Amino acid sequence: MSITWESQQQQPPQTQEFSVDPIINQKVKTAAQGLQKSIQNYFLEFPTEKDKELETMAKARIQKREAEQQIKEAQARIQEAEEEQLRKLEEEEV
Repeated sequence: MSITWESQQQQPPQTQEFSVDPIINQKVKTAAQGLQKSIQNYFLEFPTEKDKELETMAKARIQKREAEQQIKEAQARIQEAEEEQLRKLEEEEV
């Protein structure tokens, strides 16, 4: 049985970053060097580009829900203000 390495598709390496700040990345790598290999993996398995995209999408969904909630609250306040104005007008007419 032979393995042909040429036939396998090579994907570009994923960016392995813990933070946007390269100094923080270096500090994490340096701190993890003194740990056992199995423990180092927990620190050195940084999010991939796909992970970052998923996180961005999740944050966008959360922001959308928060904005929708704020709109509902604003609409409720507007309705309350309109009702209050109507009450005042009715009281003035009486």
